[in-house]
Amino acid sequence: MKHLYTYLIILFLLLPFQIMAQGQVANRLIRGSNFQITVGYNYQRVDLGDLNKAISASGLPELSENINSVSFLTQNISNKWMASLRTSYSFTNQVKGDTREIEFRNQQYAVGLGYDLLTSEKARLLPSITATLGRNMLLIQDKSKSSANFQNLLQNPSQEVSLSNYSYLADVGIAFHYLFYRRERERETGKTSTWVPVIFKAGYQFEVGNSDFKFDGDKVQGVPDVSLGGIYASIHIGLGTRLLPID
Repeated sequence: MKHLYTYLIILFLLLPFQIMAQGQVANRLIRGSNFQITVGYNYQRVDLGDLNKAISASGLPELSENINSVSFLTQNISNKWMASLRTSYSFTNQVKGDTREIEFRNQQYAVGLGYDLLTSEKARLLPSITATLGRNMLLIQDKSKSSANFQNLLQNPSQEVSLSNYSYLADVGIAFHYLFYRRERERETGKTSTWVPVIFKAGYQFEVGNSDFKFDGDKVQGVPDVSLGGIYASIHIGLGTRLLPID
């Protein structure tokens, strides 16, 4: 499933360029639509309370419940309706003890739909709904020192356990787009407009379900609950383009 979503994301990111390379027929189909590709930062507040209780009981510090991620966002806006696809990858969220390390990672793949409430050429205000698949990874490592001897390493290898599960999420949010440096150019296929969008968004994410944590494909019993439900905020910047209608 992970690879399927990765392929879909790459296809969606490349779609505007693929379409614009097809010539006059494709130009007529997409003329007037706005395409935007952006990169940004995403903050999310999650609930790791049960997991942190188990970690604290083992003598380790608690993981942060503030998840910071790098995010890639692509959008198609046509007749005020916006379709979007987003993928994000969290930065390291790690705690260390004398002989152990625990790290929590998160990836998200999201599809959204929004509607522009403004009529401005330089700004948009878009309430939206989004469906998200989240992949959570919990890495537990034994960092105890052993003699740098090959036989010792064979008999007492350092242990590393990687657990993962999926979260199914829905969110409501509102985004504000501001468009800088708008330019229009004449090309063989017609007039194009380009700009630099800066996008601010905030909202609330609801977890509607999740799968069991697994290790090497086998279900692991007793793993504490991890909930991705909570508030989020993000900022993105990138490039936008549109083929203008034929006069």
